[in-house]
Amino acid sequence: MLNFLHPALLAGALLFTVPLIIHLLNRQRYKRRDWAAMEFLLAAYKKQRRRLRQESLLLLLLRCLIPIVLALAIARPVLRDSSVVGGELGAVHHVLVFDQSASMGVQLEDGSKPLARAKTLASKLVDRAASGDNAVRFSIFVQGLRSRQLRGNSSDTERVKAAISSIGPPIDTGTDLTESLLEAAELAEEETDAVIVHLFTDLQERSFGDDFGALGRDDDEALSAPDAAGPAEPAVPDTDSDIEIDISTDTARDAIDRIDEAGDFRLYDLASSGRNGAIEDNLQITSLRLLDGHALRGASATVIATVRNRSDVTRTVRATLLIDGGQPLRESTDIEPGAEQELEFETTFTELGSRRLEARLETDSLEFDDVRRLVVEVRDAIRVLAVENVSEDDPQLQESTHIVTVLDPTGDDGPADLNWFDILTVDKLDLLTGRVRPGDFDLVILANLSQLGSGDVASSLTEAVRTGTGLLVMAGSDVDTDSYNRALHQDGLGPMPIRLLGSTGFEPGGDQYFSSFIEAPNHPVFQDLPDDTFRTLLEKLPVYRVLRSEWPEEDPSTTAVADGISESDVDEVVRSSQTLLSAQDALTSPLWIASKFGAGRALFLTSPISSVPGKWNQHDTSLGGLSFLVLWPMARWLTLPNVDDRNVVAGAVLTTSVDSEPRDPRVLAPERATSNSATFETEPKTLPGGRFGLPPYDATAYAGFYDYQFLDADDRDRTVTFVVDPMTEEGDLRYFTPETVNELLGVDDILLGLEDDALDTDSSGSDDFGPWLLGLLVALLCGEAAMARFVTRRRA
Repeated sequence: MLNFLHPALLAGALLFTVPLIIHLLNRQRYKRRDWAAMEFLLAAYKKQRRRLRQESLLLLLLRCLIPIVLALAIARPVLRDSSVVGGELGAVHHVLVFDQSASMGVQLEDGSKPLARAKTLASKLVDRAASGDNAVRFSIFVQGLRSRQLRGNSSDTERVKAAISSIGPPIDTGTDLTESLLEAAELAEEETDAVIVHLFTDLQERSFGDDFGALGRDDDEALSAPDAAGPAEPAVPDTDSDIEIDISTDTARDAIDRIDEAGDFRLYDLASSGRNGAIEDNLQITSLRLLDGHALRGASATVIATVRNRSDVTRTVRATLLIDGGQPLRESTDIEPGAEQELEFETTFTELGSRRLEARLETDSLEFDDVRRLVVEVRDAIRVLAVENVSEDDPQLQESTHIVTVLDPTGDDGPADLNWFDILTVDKLDLLTGRVRPGDFDLVILANLSQLGSGDVASSLTEAVRTGTGLLVMAGSDVDTDSYNRALHQDGLGPMPIRLLGSTGFEPGGDQYFSSFIEAPNHPVFQDLPDDTFRTLLEKLPVYRVLRSEWPEEDPSTTAVADGISESDVDEVVRSSQTLLSAQDALTSPLWIASKFGAGRALFLTSPISSVPGKWNQHDTSLGGLSFLVLWPMARWLTLPNVDDRNVVAGAVLTTSVDSEPRDPRVLAPERATSNSATFETEPKTLPGGRFGLPPYDATAYAGFYDYQFLDADDRDRTVTFVVDPMTEEGDLRYFTPETVNELLGVDDILLGLEDDALDTDSSGSDDFGPWLLGLLVALLCGEAAMARFVTRRRA
């Protein structure tokens, strides 16, 4: 398509009429007069008339072409590729797309970082594009947690460069550039002028989507990549076979193809190692946790930091643990290539409440994953409520005696490391009459309790578990199954996932009994069993009788909605359940059923552990300390602090429930965050049990401590601390090779800087004929002068 940069100057081509008019005027006829002497001249003229006419017409043509070519040269004709140019005036719309993923913060050999290089390169591109003769506009997209447009369709270069400078540091998680590329493709398809999309990235595999990230990796690498959850599986089939990709959603390749059809696409590699598909060395902390999950004042605690060595050489790692910014503890170890190693820090918490833990490595080329954080709740003790049928003078006749003996062997007189549990044993009437409230305790034990009474008791138990209290139900010979089903099963909406039926089995203490089978050997309840010998011993202990049970056949949420229960209430009862131990009877009856319900945990034993006469099993045996190795982990798992929703990964939404309606909530974010303080216009959500949900906060792109501050109903200042940790997988610095970029994304050339000719916004897809026309004009002037002199001399 032929365009002119200065089309108004084409009017100068009309000057070609001047020599034409002069020529026509000189052709006016004169009156004829016969003159004898002229007959000889006339005869000679007729012989040369044709030659003279041809010379005059050629000279006239040269003189007419000179103003025409001069006008064209001044108007600057440009021939553009119609596949690139959509407008007729030569305007160019530059769309700048920035990758803001964590890997864009790696320190390169020259000391620079990819995102900083991208911002510098883009600013130079803006200046260069604006200095040309094209009319230019700019749009900026940044792919962070979500794609966002910083500036759209702007021709103000200073504001565009200011927007580029305002791009924050790399976030602490990965990104999928597909979202921004699809938005750029839509813009290009709607634009009438030329569109050039510039993508600034480091070519890390994960940045183009999980499918392409897996395809860019060899199968051997995918299989050998360490993973905390277990051995990795190949993400995709061998590249020589058929590749299965979900075709229902657009990929990065689809977006780039659409951009190429509507305009032009430029890909800039900002990390030199990425051009060779290198794997960058990196040390990272992948997790930080308490060994036992509990933090008790005065009791020793073990904090474990897991460090991964993502390099091909053995590395010496030095780590520091800070508690509330002080009390530094240091450990070091050597880690083999590609391996993980746990560093243990021994400490003792001296203050109650929320404590902030922070583990740090010596800074390497990628800083974001050299720090890991954890928030823990320090308590004086774990409060336990044990409810009996009837108070007995003889402790041996109490169902809970054995459990109390295991959990509190010293009777509160021993060291803090043994006095985890503060146990209160009450009669069932204290529970049924409301003298004790389950929500005031960390663990409630129903020790073969016969009935659960009115609906108020059921509600108090249900809400206590929902809000974080653990529940241990030992269902035995005294249990009224209908009462338990009404109070705790609640047609599938309560904390008990099973429906209890009648008992089955043999006479307690006889020769006939069932053995058992561990269904979930990796569950925390079994974590203290030291080896397979103890697990086999547990499975061989006699089980004489068991309460049969059944699982609901229908989804409880479907039944609940049909019964008129609101969907929001159904959402609050979503839980996970698991059989831990089963009897080896004909029905493989569940013996221990674990359930997570809301913020709490529950464990249901259909054959109780007790030391009373006529007991249903021998799980209370002291052989090898088996009771201690089972009951202590049960209580520890049931009473884990509800901090899972407060220790999250970058990109997660922060919210939790509190026991008082929050007023004027706001969030204080880490300094690196774009916005350090945020307030909310939405009202807190009212939850069952008199609790309230904090308004969701989703600006969690950066790792650190986030303080949720608010006033409670009594006008007291309250703070809930959240931890946002970096994404572990983003520390796997694997880059695409140019060959892979071409194969998977269809991009032929990878640009490294503005020195590349393909970056010239004036020359891409276009030819400027102005210089050629100026040369032609000079040739025409010379030709006209030579021709005029030649004709004049011949005629003379």
